[in-house]
Amino acid sequence: MSSSNRERPEDHVTTLLHTLRGEAFRRQLNLQGSRIRAPTSLSSGPSLPPVLFGDDTGDDAPSRDVSSSHQSRPLSKTAGPPPPRSWIPPSSSRSSGSTSPEWRRNALSLVFEYTRSSSKAIDQSSKVPTLFQTCLHRLLIDFGGIPVDLFSFLPRHILREYVRYSAVFAPLPKEDLEAIWALENAGSVDGEVIITGPYASSVLSRQVPSVSDVPSEWDANDNSSDPDPPPIMDTFIVLSAPFPPSLMSLLPVTLTHLALVNIQRLPIQTILIHVPLLKFLDLSYNLWVGEIVENKLLRMEWRRLRNLEVVCFRECGIAEEHTKALQEVLNKGRLTDMKLILMD
Repeated sequence: MSSSNRERPEDHVTTLLHTLRGEAFRRQLNLQGSRIRAPTSLSSGPSLPPVLFGDDTGDDAPSRDVSSSHQSRPLSKTAGPPPPRSWIPPSSSRSSGSTSPEWRRNALSLVFEYTRSSSKAIDQSSKVPTLFQTCLHRLLIDFGGIPVDLFSFLPRHILREYVRYSAVFAPLPKEDLEAIWALENAGSVDGEVIITGPYASSVLSRQVPSVSDVPSEWDANDNSSDPDPPPIMDTFIVLSAPFPPSLMSLLPVTLTHLALVNIQRLPIQTILIHVPLLKFLDLSYNLWVGEIVENKLLRMEWRRLRNLEVVCFRECGIAEEHTKALQEVLNKGRLTDMKLILMD
């Protein structure tokens, strides 16, 4: 036999190691079942960590490992039947309700869309997060937010986007909100106030300015020497926070955009009196609105809000037979029809 056909010692060792590794793999496969094949199905998901998109970021878990994020949700686009319901963790169901970032993003999407400045922080037009969104997410999740000492060095539009992004993914504590609002005499961020979560309700009564605090046209002329005066508050947003009805009388008359989403019942007719310049009104996710359609909504003099253009009653439980009547009442006495949004 020639030397070329003779098996060399190193080849024998390689073959033996390959055999031992194969036996160890099959033994592990028998012990763990099909779970060892789960990582191969991750190729069907996004290549970037899902934590960058904010999908797995909750109030109770500001940060989590990437591998655990993949295993905490049912895998999609894989062979075989869907997993049983008992395998799906509670965090992926609707039980999270108004505490999930996805719900808050959807609840705030309309008011951000119709304000004078669109929001780049929560823009979901692309599946890949922008550099700005990634930086905001890293600041909030990894470092707990921007240090209070740095707020005064940031321009208004950056602070506004920071507050908007945090309202969706990690609501700011009252100390940070007060520090941001204190930067401008108007008590807002670029004319906008967002209050999210029950823990922020303690600053709500101190934040709402009275009508007498709103600068008049005469006072505005006195401050004309200011090269960059703070804008007057025109947007007020309350999401899933206690909103006492008594605060309605303290809202500034300069408001053009008002969103009171997922709050307790309030006398809705007071909106006609205290905020007459409204262009956008969002009362979505308030089930009590559906209960007062006949005796309140259909009897209100909506024409008093002459500038009103958009009204949102998403997920308010308004019956379908009341939709047409409500649209007629809203458009009564108007040259152009208002936009009524009842569904997401």
